[in-house]
Amino acid sequence: MGCITPLSEALKGNKIVLRPLPGLPVIKDLIVDMKQFVDQYKERLDQLEDAFSVFKCHGIMNCVSVCPKGLNPTKAINEIKKKLVKRAL
Repeated sequence: MGCITPLSEALKGNKIVLRPLPGLPVIKDLIVDMKQFVDQYKERLDQLEDAFSVFKCHGIMNCVSVCPKGLNPTKAINEIKKKLVKRAL
């Protein structure tokens, strides 16, 4: 579910509107069908499961110091590595 009401309106006490997230079909009573999301997630993990993808990262963290958005790619890569290893066990 996603709230489409701006925070400024909610703080004024106006009505808050919730709608299903775009691109995800609703099954019943605003329950979102997550099958499409899960299938895409599994497909993406399959694409990352080789020796030249995330496992090539050595965790030196040079990317963190130069990231223009202030993100931590090394942390994200390590999380993906954990998910791939856990899935393989």
